Amino acid sequence: MNSHQTTKYLLFLFLNFLHYTQSSSSFFNHRILIVGSSNLDSILHVERLPTQGENVMTVTEKVTVHVPGGKGCNQAIAASKFLLSGKKVQFLGQFGKDDAGNVLRSALEVNGVDISLCSCAAFCRYDLDEDENVEVGSGRGYVFLQSDGSVSAVVDGGANLCGWWAGADGKDGMECMPNWIDLLDLSEDKDCLVLLLLQREVPDYVNLHVVRTLREQYDSSKVVVMQDVGGEDRPMSREMLKICDFLTPNASELQRLVSQFDQSFELNECNEASVIKGARLLQAHGAKNVLVTLGERGCILVFAPNKESLSNDNDPNFIQINSCILPDGTGVVDETGAGDCFRAGFAVSYAEGNNLTDCLKFASAAGALAVTRKGAVPSIPSRFEVQNLLKAQDSDFVDEIPRGGGMLSTDCDNGTKDDVECPLLFGSRLNSMKDRPDLWDGELGVRGWVKRQATVQGLGCIDFNFPQHFESWSVKEAKEALVETGLVAGAVCLRYPHDRFQQGAMTHPDVNVRQEAIEITKRAALAARELGA
Repeated sequence: MNSHQTTKYLLFLFLNFLHYTQSSSSFFNHRILIVGSSNLDSILHVERLPTQGENVMTVTEKVTVHVPGGKGCNQAIAASKFLLSGKKVQFLGQFGKDDAGNVLRSALEVNGVDISLCSCAAFCRYDLDEDENVEVGSGRGYVFLQSDGSVSAVVDGGANLCGWWAGADGKDGMECMPNWIDLLDLSEDKDCLVLLLLQREVPDYVNLHVVRTLREQYDSSKVVVMQDVGGEDRPMSREMLKICDFLTPNASELQRLVSQFDQSFELNECNEASVIKGARLLQAHGAKNVLVTLGERGCILVFAPNKESLSNDNDPNFIQINSCILPDGTGVVDETGAGDCFRAGFAVSYAEGNNLTDCLKFASAAGALAVTRKGAVPSIPSRFEVQNLLKAQDSDFVDEIPRGGGMLSTDCDNGTKDDVECPLLFGSRLNSMKDRPDLWDGELGVRGWVKRQATVQGLGCIDFNFPQHFESWSVKEAKEALVETGLVAGAVCLRYPHDRFQQGAMTHPDVNVRQEAIEITKRAALAARELGA
């Protein structure tokens, strides 16, 4: 490493240190309350899921492990690890009087979560037609983890569903709800922003009770409600839609919610317009801001119609963010808890006063890191790791290799005029041109993105992704578009399609898939040569 590179590296470390240790006084005064479930998850390794009526065995050489989980527990611990302000996340949930409950309590406390609002469920009415009460255990999750990292699960709600009744006499539990809001002790903190994160592994009447009480007893303009749609598959009432400031479904949850109101709607999660249409249909029935997570395709936040006050951005329509590129040497290991990390990251970043674009980027990085490790709670990254991944997405600390045709003959340092031509070309990844489509009146798609970049003063070269950016046109057509716009190709970046190469490309266990990766690499090299990258 030469002296110039050393200086850049030290500057990188110093800036990272400043960002990580910045004073909490720069953030909004805020409290984060998470209402939800906690489960002890048993992770079962299987080659495949069973079909109807079939039994399958777990993988012999893989040990079944038991780890803390549940959406509420995951989000509370993640939020606690992401916070930099020194304040504790507060968690409101129910445990059973069993060993699983002790494990869950310990996991939350060890990670700095305030569980003073939680209680143990002693018993609940097992059958409302009978007089018998039974003890209720802690929530349990049974996670089926396949070799490609994909997961499915069955959840036994336990105390998460029944424990709130506390011996209720057959009513819906609302009259038995304690006044948790008094326990939040907001009396001396009237300017505090309260961010309330909900999900659906607890009954809706619990969520409604907390929101209603909080908004009745506190300044409702300072209460922001985020509803994770994940959890029990049940309809969502219009009242619930209306009281949430942010509704955060994934693609399948968006389809399910919209089908309540329009059974003809069929979501195409690969189509931006289809996702936005689904969000707008929910907004027609009372939803406000709708944040749809799309896995490896990123996420889209569709703003509430005529409600721009929450956006902190200039775009009144929507924001689309691409998924983060995983760190070198990592891949998808286990998707359990990734959505919880995303939502906790978004909530923390929003509470700290960041604009929504930055909130989405932080959330995306948090979710991306979570898939690289096994388990829900064990996979949660630290704030430091999330920030480092964000820096890696747009790193300015690159080797001094000229791109897009090489160095120009003129040297800036030897110039005597202010307008001397710079010997370096500055470029952009073509995917960057997909952002903020409201600022672009031209055509969309790869050809339109090239034209859009040509309008950005100072950007002279383009980095293409292969094969993604060459699916709708040929390399020859791309070269003609570059000539037409006066741009050059800076690089052709090889991106093996994730759905085909989840287990690796050149290291894939299937020889046919490895050969396919070699052929894609050859085609990418030919494209780079033809484009002069």
